[in-house]
Amino acid sequence: MKFLLNLFMVSLLTLVLTFGVSYAKTFPNVEGGVEISAPDNWKDEVKNNVLQIESPEEGITLFLDILKDEKLEDALKNTENNITSVLGELVSERTAEIVLNGMKTVIEDYKTKDGQIKVSVMLILTPSDKFMLCYYIGTKEADKKYEKELTEIVGSIAPISK
Repeated sequence: MKFLLNLFMVSLLTLVLTFGVSYAKTFPNVEGGVEISAPDNWKDEVKNNVLQIESPEEGITLFLDILKDEKLEDALKNTENNITSVLGELVSERTAEIVLNGMKTVIEDYKTKDGQIKVSVMLILTPSDKFMLCYYIGTKEADKKYEKELTEIVGSIAPISK
């Protein structure tokens, strides 16, 4: 019996090492032609067609939405108004333009006046020529604690494979 148990464990380990284990959930957005992955232990919910992903412990919340407004400026202004109505005035820390997995992206990083809350807003031009708004709000401590996971989540935003 012990021999069979050991054989089973060796077989299982071989399978895991050969094929790996998936520790992420993937969320496709057909309208935008993109998908995003998040660790299994992160909470997710769709509210009003907006994907919301939260860290296992309180502190980080990501929001992802394909913009519906015809005027991009209006959509961004509405987002800014929603964020500042909760957090107050924000201080800009950094603006950058990057290419994220082949998609043009603009990033704006902010913090609250007291520096305790960080906000990062990304605008991504998706393969379907729609803009995806991705932003996260997090405490300074949670931002440090989940830095690796946040980088992986944002890095997973990519065109849907066909």
